[in-house]
Amino acid sequence: DQFRAKFPKLAALLDEADRLVTKKGIGVRAIQFAAIVVIAPGIFILALENVIDKQVIVALISATLGYAAGLKLKGSSENEPG
Repeated sequence: DQFRAKFPKLAALLDEADRLVTKKGIGVRAIQFAAIVVIAPGIFILALENVIDKQVIVALISATLGYAAGLKLKGSSENEPG
């Protein structure tokens, strides 16, 4: 939609206002996205500070990428029966 492309911040603000008015939650996808956005930088910061071992870094990055790939492959089947 052209409005969202031209004004992404305003569109996000309007979406949030709509959620507040309709009393809907943020949804499963938003929570999953937030988890990825928080976890990935945390892993990299800990890696740069040498707080965690290289094997742990690889395991955490692999798990995060596997989780993200699983979300992409899963699609939007959460609303479909079965």
